[in-house]
Amino acid sequence: MGALTRTLQHAVSQDMVASNIARGIRVTGKRGEGVQKIVPPTKDDLAAVLRFAASFVPDVPRGFGEAAIAKFLKRAAESNDLALRIRFAAATGLRASEQWALRWRHIDLDTRAVLVETRVDAFGDFDTTKSEAGKRTIPLSKILNEELAARRSATKFKGADDFVFPSVEGGFTRHTMFIARRWKPLLAKAEVKDFGWHALRHFAVSTWIEAGLQPKAVQTLAGHSTYSITMNRYGHMFPSDDHAAAMDKVAAALYAD
Repeated sequence: MGALTRTLQHAVSQDMVASNIARGIRVTGKRGEGVQKIVPPTKDDLAAVLRFAASFVPDVPRGFGEAAIAKFLKRAAESNDLALRIRFAAATGLRASEQWALRWRHIDLDTRAVLVETRVDAFGDFDTTKSEAGKRTIPLSKILNEELAARRSATKFKGADDFVFPSVEGGFTRHTMFIARRWKPLLAKAEVKDFGWHALRHFAVSTWIEAGLQPKAVQTLAGHSTYSITMNRYGHMFPSDDHAAAMDKVAAALYAD
């Protein structure tokens, strides 16, 4: 059951299925019913994480001498784009595999848009998005667009084929390494409830819904292959009329003179 649960959880993170139906289930226990509803991180928790991200410094590798430590800290400060990475994920809803595959040619700073068309796995294998729906254009807010422009001007990796969110050496970001060395330590310093990087995607979708986007628009921006995935995961977040009030509206037609 453990292997099945892990496989299904990976499928959830890649939007292959709406929920992990094996989560919390034991063979001898009573099976749960219904679809697991998404609960994104709170705005307060995210704000706390962002406060620490701006000055975050990763742990110095063991065995470094004084000169090596100074060099390491200097490079870490120069390449610290952690807050931008978080804000980008929480605003655009990109999957980690999509965000780490982004190159500057995918960002149109003039029209304020990001083209999502590629992804990268942990081994550095690049591919197109996993479905036709995954290829999409997402608009950028003015403030996020300005931050990206400033970052491109400041970084030495600014070419069209350079990664928007590179490793220190300029290569692609290895997600497992990023989580272990930067994300997990950041959450610990911020002293917030541990939530996965993928939760930032859920946060993005929740803010889209809060802003009034309709389900079909959310499906498109999230890159969900089906409408049912969007509604199974986020349907409970969309505003709806009180059920009793809805019944009164139905009855009004039935009892009209």
